[in-house]
Amino acid sequence: MQHLDHLMGAGQQLDVALLLGAGLAMSLGHCLGMCGPLVGGLAGAQREQGLSMRGIAGAHLLHHLGRLTSYALIGFVFALAGTAVRLSTTARGVQGGLSLAMGLLMVLLGLGLLGLLPTRRFIEGGRLAMAIYRLTSGLRTARGPAAWWLMGMANGFLPCGPVWAVAAGTATTNPLAGAAAMFVFGLGTVPALIAFALGAGRIGPAAQRAFNRLAAILVLLIGLQLLLRGAAALGWVEHLRFGSVVIW
Repeated sequence: MQHLDHLMGAGQQLDVALLLGAGLAMSLGHCLGMCGPLVGGLAGAQREQGLSMRGIAGAHLLHHLGRLTSYALIGFVFALAGTAVRLSTTARGVQGGLSLAMGLLMVLLGLGLLGLLPTRRFIEGGRLAMAIYRLTSGLRTARGPAAWWLMGMANGFLPCGPVWAVAAGTATTNPLAGAAAMFVFGLGTVPALIAFALGAGRIGPAAQRAFNRLAAILVLLIGLQLLLRGAAALGWVEHLRFGSVVIW
């Protein structure tokens, strides 16, 4: 994800497309299963409060803005930690080693999303997840923009395999680029969740599983890209470029 140092500059199209694609595919599978009941319950409570459809849509935009704010903060922290590691040592190959480590972590988490490893159970079933679920449950009936935004913030910090998988990749870039990467990934998840909250779309279990697999494959591709970039930085393989786009 080093390309995201200048998010929309030359050579950025590949990473942005992968991040948006992973977010969109994940939202149609994993997110509808995990966050669908939460946003559906929020929409139901808002209808009981007398909000119009337009008001509910606006409330959910604020909710997701809060969630994307959390994602950006997570990306910033991961990238800050990675930057601290790189600056704390003068050893050669630190950037390449970090890319290899984060790429491997993304591959392992991607395999977990495919159900081949138990990573989701460890990440999403812990005490932190339960505590945040209780917090968001209490905020569900709250009114006003601040409450909707705060609920989105809490939702964004829920331990989530896909979020952690993408956040791991941000450790190889700078903090602002890490925040941007996570924001772009989160942006891809917004349309499906808003459509679900408004009752505009229903996706069956089979389709959700298919989108889950697609999102997992995209996470694996980003992880593989990081592995190859790390290997190239260490001189094990050659960099691959197509014009201004650096593949790895």
